[in-house]
Amino acid sequence: LENGERGLNTSKSERNTTIPRMRAGVKTARSPVILGSMESFLRRYAGPAAVIAALLALTALVSLSSGKVLDPDELYHIRHAWVYRTAGLFVHDFPWTPFSVVTVYGADLWYGFHFLLIPFTYVTNLFTGARLAAAVLAAATLALFYFVLKKERVQLPLLWTLALYVAAPDFLFRMNMARPHTLSAGLLIALLWYTVKRRALAVALISFLLMFIHLNFFWAIALVVGAAAVWTFIIERRALWRESLAAFAGMIIGFLARPNP
Repeated sequence: LENGERGLNTSKSERNTTIPRMRAGVKTARSPVILGSMESFLRRYAGPAAVIAALLALTALVSLSSGKVLDPDELYHIRHAWVYRTAGLFVHDFPWTPFSVVTVYGADLWYGFHFLLIPFTYVTNLFTGARLAAAVLAAATLALFYFVLKKERVQLPLLWTLALYVAAPDFLFRMNMARPHTLSAGLLIALLWYTVKRRALAVALISFLLMFIHLNFFWAIALVVGAAAVWTFIIERRALWRESLAAFAGMIIGFLARPNP
């Protein structure tokens, strides 16, 4: 009994002295760089809202500091959103292109995108509204990329998110435009993740949003879902029928939801 009690007491003392060392080691390993400490602080005290706010502050700084319109299409998109706000959401008159079929049929390939831009048309200067919209769109895409990394338990997701943003000059340039592709990039990342995870409802919703916002990007939906389906069949010998049908249904609904398809 004495030997047993001594062994029990020894094991308890060893556990009490060992566990803090292990915890200390893990804590040290998780904070190798300042960015890791920053991310840990945000996750612990503020949560996802703080990450989104930090990304928005970064994209706003980049977008507003240039003082220039990066692409003439930005002016068209913000003005078309202004037309919807002032003339009505279902107006399809577009007399500014007299030699185009758009004048006759009034088709708007980016109806959903212009709908999303309406809040930014309340800014007195539409140029500033376009710059603010570009910042919000870029932050949304970066946030989607960040949360996919978080779901996959990737180490230092904030670091990789910032690396994506500044990895290539052309990508940084295009990510700061108030154009549909800025948001579509993030939605495609989410679409790929939800397809692989076999979340049919989410796949349908994202496919709907992509078609509603960026109609001529329909091929990207088929490419992403198709690639995920082929890869899953090769690796797991499973067919993603539900997800493929969900994507197709979302595309059809998104196409028909536009008032002037």
